[in-house]
Amino acid sequence: MVGGAVMCLAFKSRYSTFDIDAVFIPADEIQACVFEISREYNIQPLWLNDIVYQYFSDKGIFNEYINYSHLKIFVAAPEYMLALKCLSARLGNANELSDIKFLISHLGLKTKEDVYQTITEFYSLDEFQARLDVLLNEILSK
Repeated sequence: MVGGAVMCLAFKSRYSTFDIDAVFIPADEIQACVFEISREYNIQPLWLNDIVYQYFSDKGIFNEYINYSHLKIFVAAPEYMLALKCLSARLGNANELSDIKFLISHLGLKTKEDVYQTITEFYSLDEFQARLDVLLNEILSK
């Protein structure tokens, strides 16, 4: 899992999220369950969102969160969660900005350069550094 669900469950930094961003295996069986639950409770089937995989890095780090005999859940490590949040954040989205601010504090990062160093463990900044500058200026100035 990544995203708001991790912020709620693993970091306890907020109380709710609109969806659960995750990659799940076996995908077909889980997706069938998602549609069944969606029909039963009359909710949109995107409450369990697997589109997030497009943001994953080959260097991503996941920590085991729950391990039952029939279910294992892994959550993004704080450093990787920060990188993912910075990569996918929409300016002006209060939850996303709050999540990034929380993760920066949680990791003890003080400067923009600290954040860049953490992100470059997982992604190249070439593609999104200008957008990231605006985002971090907004977060670190408060």
